[in-house]
Amino acid sequence: MYAMLDVTAPLLPAGKPRYLMGVGAPEDLLEGVARGIDLFDCVLPTRLARNAALFTRQGRINLRNARFERDPARRGRLRLQHVPAVYAGVPAPPVQGEELLGYRLATIHNVHFLLQLMRDIRAAIAQGGFPP
Repeated sequence: MYAMLDVTAPLLPAGKPRYLMGVGAPEDLLEGVARGIDLFDCVLPTRLARNAALFTRQGRINLRNARFERDPARRGRLRLQHVPAVYAGVPAPPVQGEELLGYRLATIHNVHFLLQLMRDIRAAIAQGGFPP
């Protein structure tokens, strides 16, 4: 995809929005913007949330992994199935118990994460610091 963007993006009209459909991973947004893409849309953030995966600055995490059930850093680790908590600054929804609230919170988190990422990218561009 990146190689194709390197070829096709420069051929698009200058001064017009450049749209890349179906791309929604944080790393792909960064690479797309670096290649001149302005607009993205994708179901990935919500699809991943429905499968208990969250975007973080350190990469994706899957809340169904056993390490999140036994993590001593989290108080009330076994309550993960029932109440939201915090892991490394990321909300950990109650996904283990298949509660709908958990998926809703995970979806809100992932969409918020990408919106904040794009805000940060816009700010970096305005300050002349993107790409780094």
